[in-house]
Amino acid sequence: MSPLACSLLALAALFAVSNAKNVHIPNPFCDERMRGIEGDSSEHFKMTVSGGVVNIPDNCTRLGRKLVGEDVSVCNAPYSKPLLRSVFGLSNKFGILGIDCPTNTNGCMTLELDVTQHCKMDVPLVRG
Repeated sequence: MSPLACSLLALAALFAVSNAKNVHIPNPFCDERMRGIEGDSSEHFKMTVSGGVVNIPDNCTRLGRKLVGEDVSVCNAPYSKPLLRSVFGLSNKFGILGIDCPTNTNGCMTLELDVTQHCKMDVPLVRG
C-alpha cells in the first residue's frame, strides 16, 4: 500500500472514531463505581481524599428529596489505578466506600473523587 493510501486510511479511521456516539474509553489510571438508580435530578461535586474508607456527604437528602443512586470515580494519573471497593458490612450503603491506593505511591494522599449523586422527589402522599 502506498504511503498516501496508508495516510488516507489512518485519517478515515480517526474520523470514524471521532464521530462514534457514546464511545467510552476507560482511563487506565481511573476506577469508577455506579450504584442505585437514576433520579429526577442530580448533585455533582468533587472531593480531595486519600486511600482508605471515605465518607461522602449526602447532598441530595433534604425535605422532599432522597438519595437513590451515586456515580463515583477516582483517578491517580499518571501513577497508578486506585481501586474502589465496598466496605465490609456496608456494601449497599450510599456514601461509604473504600479506596485501595498504597500511601507510598505518588498521588495517593491527594486523590480527586468525582461524585454525582442521583436524587428523587420523595413527597409522601396525603390522603384526605
